[in-house]
Amino acid sequence: ADERTAADVLGALPESRTSQDLRYLSVREIVDETRGVDVLFLGHRSTSASGIGQLALGVGVPVVGPRMGAIAAMLTGQPDWMFPPGDVEAAARALEEVIGQLRVGADLRNRAMAAADEAGSWDDSAREHQALARALLSVQGDQGPAPSP
Repeated sequence: ADERTAADVLGALPESRTSQDLRYLSVREIVDETRGVDVLFLGHRSTSASGIGQLALGVGVPVVGPRMGAIAAMLTGQPDWMFPPGDVEAAARALEEVIGQLRVGADLRNRAMAAADEAGSWDDSAREHQALARALLSVQGDQGPAPSP
């Protein structure tokens, strides 16, 4: 990745919680490190392909990268988070879009988890149904036998 492009894009993002890692990593380290990120940014200005991009996609990490060569082919089929090589503003917009979608996804997961917590457990539900059944049976017992059909 081009350090200047990555730094420019990171600086263009509002309230950026980003980091750069420009050291050599083994394949194992790349996979382990990639699993811990929300999005992978490829700031290439010229290249033919990106092995780290392919690995990131393989572990379910969205990739933002330049619309060029094999990177464009690799990113085809995912949301259009590509940008013209060297276009810092377009790269920042693509990153903002994917980060916004990740926030929406996280918010939806949090809401679903809260709703599940409010709904209670299966055991709670079973206890409520048993109590309702006992209440109905006791009311029915007070009124005599149920009429036959």
